[in-house]
Amino acid sequence: MLTYVVRRLLYAVLTFAGITVATFALVHAVPGDPLDFYISRTGFHVSKNAVETLRRQLHLDEPLPLQYVHWFRGIVTLDLGRSIVDGRPVADRILEKLPATFELNLAAFLLSALIGVPIGLWSARHAGRRLERAAAVFFFLLYSLPSFWVALLLAQCFSVRLRLFPLFGMGETFSDHLRHLVLPVITLAYAQVAIF
Repeated sequence: MLTYVVRRLLYAVLTFAGITVATFALVHAVPGDPLDFYISRTGFHVSKNAVETLRRQLHLDEPLPLQYVHWFRGIVTLDLGRSIVDGRPVADRILEKLPATFELNLAAFLLSALIGVPIGLWSARHAGRRLERAAAVFFFLLYSLPSFWVALLLAQCFSVRLRLFPLFGMGETFSDHLRHLVLPVITLAYAQVAIF
């Protein structure tokens, strides 16, 4: 049992390391310098000396393996740098949005469980019948739909054309909050219904 746990932990560490290497490689595979992108976002003219100072501060003047070590250390210590939008720490910006993310995912999970579990129980009870097979095909097709495409369709239909649900600008009232949750929750829940 202990060897199994140790092996699984080792796999988890290796998987995490592989993901960080792949992510780092993808970021550096994009043409251009991250610093050029950063400066272009600010809209200011920056002197060559200031660019070189920033390059040293961000460790972009070092070889890629050393850049990876600095980047990995930042991930492990949750020092994700500063936002290029407002200069605040990235970790603070993520933590600021975490409650809304948790709320959205919890609502999507509960909705998909409330719909999917009864349908799954009904399917198990009526296994092999035509209606059950048709439902299985329908839910397989539903699961196959890309969520970004479904989100665009829902937004186009229910926000742009019918104007039933807002796309942005959540207010302070509870009813407005619920209206803003409807489309994102449906987008996250429809595939989970098929899984249940």
